[in-house]
Amino acid sequence: EAEVSLPIKQTADALEIGFNANYFQDILRSIQCNNIRLLFNDPAKPIVFKDNDDDKYVALVMPMKI
Repeated sequence: EAEVSLPIKQTADALEIGFNANYFQDILRSIQCNNIRLLFNDPAKPIVFKDNDDDKYVALVMPMKI
């Protein structure tokens, strides 16, 4: 079990959601920009990763139950 905090610009209510850290890190390593968008609205639905510099880049990760 681990916990990592990242600086974010939050635009909605707080949400507690868990991920396999390896999948999360793989996606973050593959994105070449400093700012990404994480789109999600429910802890049981996938999170969408979008690269702010590349509109064609999209990645999905399913959350884990916490």
